Amino acid sequence: MFYGGIIFIFLFSIINGGCGQHESSNYMYRATNNDHQGQKSTDPLGKMREAIASDSTTQVLELLKEGFPINSQFEDGRSALIESTLQTRVTLVDLFLKNNADINLKDNTGKTALDYAREKEISRVWTLLDLERQNQLKVQFLKFLNRGSADPLTKLLQDEGVNPNFLTDDGETPLTLAILKKKKVSIQIIAQWEDPYGITNTNINLPNKDNIKPLKLALQTNQPDIVELLQNLKAEE
Repeated sequence: MFYGGIIFIFLFSIINGGCGQHESSNYMYRATNNDHQGQKSTDPLGKMREAIASDSTTQVLELLKEGFPINSQFEDGRSALIESTLQTRVTLVDLFLKNNADINLKDNTGKTALDYAREKEISRVWTLLDLERQNQLKVQFLKFLNRGSADPLTKLLQDEGVNPNFLTDDGETPLTLAILKKKKVSIQIIAQWEDPYGITNTNINLPNKDNIKPLKLALQTNQPDIVELLQNLKAEE
């Protein structure tokens, strides 16, 4: 009986110890597969995610200098921009945008960084992202203006909410630019644009950098049909 008891205790210790070891192994496996908790990542994506989590501008800059592809995506489809948006890393969001992060990338749920910022009401991040979106839309708008492409211009005004009252890098408004380039279709669409909500109606009297209004510019460039259009719209010289 004495030896039997010792053997029983010995076997119980082995079995119990083995179970504990197995359980510990499972925990390490889960930790390893849960964003590398407790470990430092060695791959670029893992390093970037850790840098964002710790809000480390220094680490992010180092990764970018090493050639980290700014628009690469994690397993969940999130880009560095989306990840930093969700974690409200305002400085990092600004940094990624300045390094040409794509604001239109979607994760595995079909959402962009802007979608998350709007949904979660992260106002400071949303402001940055929306400003970048508007800048990109303006570039598209000017491209279609130069082509005289009616449908894309109308779509950008109606569906994307582009405000046509801005100055280009050359100091022209979209309307004065279209007049200078004599893009009749573009002039007609921009001059007559009325936002249903009255927010982004075209200001037909908005001057360019030289303080020349659209009507006066149309007169100077000898475009009588455009002059008539603008006069009918009550434009001022």
